[in-house]
Amino acid sequence: MLQYLGAAINGAAWQAIVPELLPRSQLMAAIALNSAEFNIARAVGPAIAGFILVAANAGVVFLIDAQLPSTSGTQTIVAISDLV
Repeated sequence: MLQYLGAAINGAAWQAIVPELLPRSQLMAAIALNSAEFNIARAVGPAIAGFILVAANAGVVFLIDAQLPSTSGTQTIVAISDLV
């Protein structure tokens, strides 16, 4: 439950900050990239967890999950804005 509360707060903050990070001309590309990154992570993350679960056990999956920082689309967008 707390995870969903955090996701709701993070989502609102993310939507508010993206227009502040980039010029208007890059905004559409940044939103599309963020959506693609989010959907790929939703598909690939559970698949990787499944492979780890088969190879080890659920405890290892939770340990790895606890050690990984959440993906940051902000870092991706800032990196792309530096390239353009």
